[in-house]
Amino acid sequence: MAITLNVLDGRKEFHINGDPNRAIFINTADVGILQRAKKSLQKIESVESELKQAESRADVDEETYFSMLEKAQQTAKDALNDIFAADIADTVFGLLSPFAVVKEDGTTYFEAFMEAILPVVERDQQALQKAAQQSKQRTAKYTNKYAKNGDAT
Repeated sequence: MAITLNVLDGRKEFHINGDPNRAIFINTADVGILQRAKKSLQKIESVESELKQAESRADVDEETYFSMLEKAQQTAKDALNDIFAADIADTVFGLLSPFAVVKEDGTTYFEAFMEAILPVVERDQQALQKAAQQSKQRTAKYTNKYAKNGDAT
């Protein structure tokens, strides 16, 4: 007999461009997001650089270029999944390339998504830090009398 564990994982539901059929579930308070983002963004920058170099080279045929583009797109999708520890890339991008230009200034869809979600991540992580500090202060009033020199920290 299987036992089900219902564990609160802190995930929130987000609808891409207000579409409930394009819902993603991520924990924006996950302290690992920023660390994973740094690593993943380095990978993306590397494949983007290779792609741009290929665009400027005359010896790269169309088939090779599209193969490189496909690899770069998959790297970006994998990176997004890694950053948020969830399988969200297909829902976020749909059929669009992560490198589709979505603003006149050259902003890609990947960048636009990150620009939209990172302020939420930062806000939620700041709230988490504040809550942790408040919890520590509440706990200290009970534990200080047991700690040496009255300092339970």
